[in-house]
Amino acid sequence: MDQSMASDLIGDLISCGNIDHAMVDGNKRPFICLELEDVSGNKLRNITLWSDYAQQLNDALGDRQNLGHVVIILQFMKHKIYKRKPAVSSMFGVTKLFINADIPDTHTFTKLLIENRGSEGDDHHVTHLTTFSSYSIKNDFLNNLQKVTINDIRDIVKPMSCVVVATVKKIEREADWWYLACVKCNHAAKQESVSEKDEYGVVVKKRSIFRCTNK
Repeated sequence: MDQSMASDLIGDLISCGNIDHAMVDGNKRPFICLELEDVSGNKLRNITLWSDYAQQLNDALGDRQNLGHVVIILQFMKHKIYKRKPAVSSMFGVTKLFINADIPDTHTFTKLLIENRGSEGDDHHVTHLTTFSSYSIKNDFLNNLQKVTINDIRDIVKPMSCVVVATVKKIEREADWWYLACVKCNHAAKQESVSEKDEYGVVVKKRSIFRCTNK
């Protein structure tokens, strides 16, 4: 995907979220996510409209009841990668949005849509699309990650990051809680005594070193 190129899209609206907000460059901006479908049934996902474009679509859909087919034309949409997946979004002051516009492209698309599906669209419904911000990172963490007890962490055999959620029951004030650690990997380090010998094998000096237990 060439992210420097702009694309034009046309499709039948099949899913649309509510207007949400996100912080962009320190400013709170409204956005709306939607999905389109072409005449062959291919779904165009991960489409985001920002600011005025989001408000324009939301106003056009009203209460979203008995909409029938809603043909959307988007011109000059920007390519991007979001969560490692291809996506497109509107560009401020550049993108053009047409909703059931009375233009040849809309008429041609609608005709092909009816021919392929054999329906005028009376039974077509736009489903609700959950946006990434309404399904929060907190929910994603609590519902989708594997959960184990603190005791089970000792059984992990490969490097990984863990988040510990716990309640402090008691604070031990008598014993030190810290330990000597390797500055590179944070594994425990043990103090060892190293002897330096002269050319005759006689110990002339002893010194202490710290060796990482991960080596």
